[in-house]
Amino acid sequence: MAYSQPETVIDFHPIRYTSISSDIHDTRIMYSHPKTNGENIDSWLTFDTNSFHDVDTRFGQITDLRLFKDKLIFWQEQATGLLNVNEQAIVQAQNGADIILGTGGVAERHDYITTKYGMRKNQHTDAQSDNALYWWDSRNKEILQYHQSLVPLTLTHGLENYINEREEAEDPMIAYDMDFDEVIANVRAGGPIVYKEKSNIFTSVYTFDPKYSAMVNGQLYLSSKDKIYKWNASDSEQSVLFGKVAYPKLQYIVNQNAQYNKTFDIQTFGGRFYGGGEHGNEYYNDNTALKPLQFEYKTPLK
Repeated sequence: MAYSQPETVIDFHPIRYTSISSDIHDTRIMYSHPKTNGENIDSWLTFDTNSFHDVDTRFGQITDLRLFKDKLIFWQEQATGLLNVNEQAIVQAQNGADIILGTGGVAERHDYITTKYGMRKNQHTDAQSDNALYWWDSRNKEILQYHQSLVPLTLTHGLENYINEREEAEDPMIAYDMDFDEVIANVRAGGPIVYKEKSNIFTSVYTFDPKYSAMVNGQLYLSSKDKIYKWNASDSEQSVLFGKVAYPKLQYIVNQNAQYNKTFDIQTFGGRFYGGGEHGNEYYNDNTALKPLQFEYKTPLK
């Protein structure tokens, strides 16, 4: 028989409906100290409490950031804008020389390119050429082009019916092939549509279904669920890297020797590819013979 018993009841109290977390700022862009060569402490890792800029919350959270030429582009769910970084006021003297009157802060203001088109969270469906920036707006079912002004390509080229009658691709993707001046937009089921930038036309549809893209040493690579392809390979090369199904393996090293202080300017990613099944853990290298990738063309778009 026990004369005393420790308290074993655990109290749970619901969070009040009026409680709002102040730790999440999904419309805020924070910036670090400016970096200089030879510094002992990496300024890119130093963020002051007040070094931030907030954009308009009416257009949803920030979903992506991208540097395009000398501009920093930001996307929200229902808008796209420019963040002005270190703005300078320049006037010309009587002799024609430029005079810099002053330099603004790192991020003092932003300007909206559009408050209609944006980008869905976690899609990161954008690519850029030397002349223009491209992205996919899943909410409005539109492929956008931005250079000096905004162009809704789907609407401009009369592709609304083609886009609207198909479901969205499982993993929407946009890539740019600089060798052939093509924008490859795999955004709807049925294969990617191809846009020729210089000709300003949509040319065709591929039956290949890429999920991801990567630019390596100026060469575009596309991957499906189980293969990696070298896009527009030459006749002496093979379409599927390593000839078999490839499974990428990635190792990310931040600091192998933690006891030594370092300044990190560049972080290097390395990886191996190995085949499963009949290949076991056999590794393949980049010297494996390659062949050209063959595609079937559907009826050209009109």
